[in-house]
Amino acid sequence: MPLVTVRNWYLSESELRNAVEVLPDLVSEALTVPSNPDAELTPEDIEVFVERGDTADIHGLDNCQTFAVTVEAMYFPKRAAMIQEATDKIRQGLVEILPATRAFVWVTLPAAAGFAEIHPTDKK
Repeated sequence: MPLVTVRNWYLSESELRNAVEVLPDLVSEALTVPSNPDAELTPEDIEVFVERGDTADIHGLDNCQTFAVTVEAMYFPKRAAMIQEATDKIRQGLVEILPATRAFVWVTLPAAAGFAEIHPTDKK
């Protein structure tokens, strides 16, 4: 289950909402590895978190970013082989809905990660 964090400095509420709404589709499409059932993703697999940035996060006006997107997904060799292509696809999808912004997109694939879910029906 990829985790997406959007750090917002200057997007309006509507721009932020638009970005958050398209990210599950963009990320799932970009990071799916069709030949590996464990690496196939749907938009429902994507978790998106929004953080408010602070002007103290930015070092100089030349690096003034409107927002940043960080994606963390499980490592698979075929996904790693296409990591830059996937990052560029996510970037391009954001450019199409927010053409007048400056942003960073990072996609990371930690070599080791675990996932567990807690559900209200779980027994002690």
